[in-house]
Amino acid sequence: MQTKHTKALLFLVLLFAGPVALSHASSTLSLTLEDIFSKADSIRSLSYDSKITSNAKTIKTSRVTIHGDNVYVSTMGTKIKQIQGKRYVFLNKSWVEAPGLSISTVLRFLHEAQTAKDSRIVGRDIINGDNATLIEYTQSHPGRTKVRIKIKLWISNTYFIPIKIQATNPTQNRTQTEVITNVSVK
Repeated sequence: MQTKHTKALLFLVLLFAGPVALSHASSTLSLTLEDIFSKADSIRSLSYDSKITSNAKTIKTSRVTIHGDNVYVSTMGTKIKQIQGKRYVFLNKSWVEAPGLSISTVLRFLHEAQTAKDSRIVGRDIINGDNATLIEYTQSHPGRTKVRIKIKLWISNTYFIPIKIQATNPTQNRTQTEVITNVSVK
């Protein structure tokens, strides 16, 4: 009789606690740089909301959608897109080519980290309930050797993209932070 109760109790514990323990364990696994970069290279479709602040003031909020090499950004009433390497801005009810326009996405920061000589994992954190792996590297600017911007990326252990980006320019004593929410990856 006691064996039946023990088996039933064990079954109930595994039935209800097992999935919780497994999902918690998989979300807290440590990531390596290789894990992060290989997963990021496989992302073909991504959308997210972005909020950029500098010295505690909001600079810009955006919705970013990426399909392959094409990028669409809607920010504070302005629409921008990049199609086949060309950049456009929506003005006066039509798309106008804007060759000098630059579009920064979370994937650009990942590619920079992948090619930087000093990329390294420096810790773990939780951002908005999502476990994250913290990467640091130095952003180089060709032709401007004195400008050395320190970049920190909080890489989501769920989506394998940065969910927080912090850029610090020590010569200007300025820090800019971008927080990523409402992520959809395909």
